[in-house]
Amino acid sequence: MKKNHIHLWRGNNLEIKSDWMEREETIRFFHESKAIRTLLATPEDLEELAYGHVFTENLGTIESVEINQHDIKLNGNILDEPSLIPITPSCGYCGDHRLKDEMLPPVSRSVSLGFDVRTLVDELPKYQRNFHSTGGTHAAALFNLEGDFISLKEDIGRHNAVDKVIGSALLQGIDITKSILVLTSRMSYDLVAKAVRSGIEVVVSIGAISDRSAQLARESGISLVGFTKSSKAIVVGPLFRLGL
Repeated sequence: MKKNHIHLWRGNNLEIKSDWMEREETIRFFHESKAIRTLLATPEDLEELAYGHVFTENLGTIESVEINQHDIKLNGNILDEPSLIPITPSCGYCGDHRLKDEMLPPVSRSVSLGFDVRTLVDELPKYQRNFHSTGGTHAAALFNLEGDFISLKEDIGRHNAVDKVIGSALLQGIDITKSILVLTSRMSYDLVAKAVRSGIEVVVSIGAISDRSAQLARESGISLVGFTKSSKAIVVGPLFRLGL
């Protein structure tokens, strides 16, 4: 977060103030001295971002990372995908050829929940520190299969928030396949694809489900629950995991 001077517009009056705004920085990933990814992201939890992004995008295996301000050096067996096109906070697939090429495997069918997953979104505000200050971040959280909170991460980009929370779980040695992913954003294809690659069986969100993510849910067997703050939540994919 960073304070900026603003004009506060109330009615017909303007008042000079300062207000917290969410930071947005260019984050570059390097492997063997070659730039392979450029993200626009909130410059927090960068180690978690690196581990989560490589994992959820199936780019290889990290042994360690070295962080120098906003540059991240990846050490390990990394698939090099050089690109000068930044992946923006609004689009996790901009400039990425895999959208039309990739075939995602089906997720397992081991999860059977004994509670109402719609209630999980009510827990998120407790942990959204940046959002309460700036109103400018998305959040992604993990809960275990009993509905207990594991972790929440925030970022100006919803894709980065998912990468960060999954990266955090990886660094803690948590079995991600035994968790539920909960989001504050709409469920676009690229977010659901990250969950499928991670082996997550249930994704819950305050927001909408896109038609392409619904198609992916049916093809992969993942269960999606959207519009959970509404009186008419929607479900796409297998119902058995939700006790329905």
